[in-house]
Amino acid sequence: MLSRFLRLQDEEGRIAALQRYEILDTAPEEEFESIISLLMSVFKAPVAAISLLDVDRQWFKASGGIGAAEVPRSASACEQVIRSGQVVAVEDARRDERFSAIGSFAAIERCQSYLGAPITTPDGYNIGSICIMGVEPRRFSSADHEVMRSFARLVMSQIELRLVASCDLLTGALSRKGFERAALDAFAAHRKDEVPSSLAFIDLDNLQRINDTYGRHVGDNALRASVFAAAQVLRRTDVIGRLGGDEFAILLRGAEARDAHVVMDRVRLAIEATAIHGCSGTPLTVSIGLTALKAEYARPETWFAVADSALVRAKQNGRNRVFYLA
Repeated sequence: MLSRFLRLQDEEGRIAALQRYEILDTAPEEEFESIISLLMSVFKAPVAAISLLDVDRQWFKASGGIGAAEVPRSASACEQVIRSGQVVAVEDARRDERFSAIGSFAAIERCQSYLGAPITTPDGYNIGSICIMGVEPRRFSSADHEVMRSFARLVMSQIELRLVASCDLLTGALSRKGFERAALDAFAAHRKDEVPSSLAFIDLDNLQRINDTYGRHVGDNALRASVFAAAQVLRRTDVIGRLGGDEFAILLRGAEARDAHVVMDRVRLAIEATAIHGCSGTPLTVSIGLTALKAEYARPETWFAVADSALVRAKQNGRNRVFYLA
């Protein structure tokens, strides 16, 4: 349920609320694209957008009819919406001083009408807006306003679900879906700006033996302890995800092969040194397959496949080791 109290004056808190969803600069997602398609169909509008208002920019999570990925905050229609905390309608931009010089209107040729609603977090922060634009003046009814509010609530619900789906409840690591999303973002950043990244696939070597000997609850202790131990030695920019069972992955953003190998060996040693509650006789070790992202990879699946092959080689060579595959 949305908060009854909007926090319109707390800009620092609003930015913190936006950042906790970790959605800025992420790749397109079908759920949000579908909302845009439905919105354009319902309103028969040529332009629609789900946008988030960052410190100095309006960034589009999903849009139709807009070529830009973002516009400066100073030229943002979204600014007006989050400040008002309510649905904002512009029936004729030529006659509305609030919007006549706004860049997001100028970016859409002949844009003359606008209807937008704030995307409000459960604790009352307006982190963005959902809107439609038209190329001619248009009257908006009270029913149109309520429909736009409903779409805004739908977007916020999807953002909340996205956050929940990104976390593995047992270990606190990213879920498989959350980790794949982070890896896809890293792949896109590499293709756009040549930002380096490395990828490690990890198997816990003795988890099945621990489960069989001590019980699954001790195995769960081992999973949680492994993630905690790894997190203590990872860099702030690294992320760890649980792919399923005893399979994990670590994304080392900004790391070339040599630096990534150093980090992953720290992870291996940290896990090996970890005491598992309820398990006294079986050491916990990990096998790690590591590879760096290359420009010639046309698809992220190629990167994942190389990391998986490296993991197989780590197991074949005796386990409890990091194997790098170029």
